[in-house]
Amino acid sequence: MAIVGPGGLGHMDVKIGHTLGAEVRVLTESLKKRADGKGMGADRFYATSDPQMFEKLKGYFRLIINTVVIGDSHPSHRGF
Repeated sequence: MAIVGPGGLGHMDVKIGHTLGAEVRVLTESLKKRADGKGMGADRFYATSDPQMFEKLKGYFRLIINTVVIGDSHPSHRGF
């Protein structure tokens, strides 16, 4: 599963996904919250500021949870 936006709600999604045994990957604009997310069970982190990341992961996830407000969302999230 992918969590877009590891803020308050995103952190809860990481914990729930990890507890349920999912492979949890976090997509975030910056990797500043990596240590927090790893401590809560995130398996991998990806920076949405890297445009190639979207091509590499296209079609990979069966579940994407977006906790980012649409107005603040990275433009490339809309086609992901």
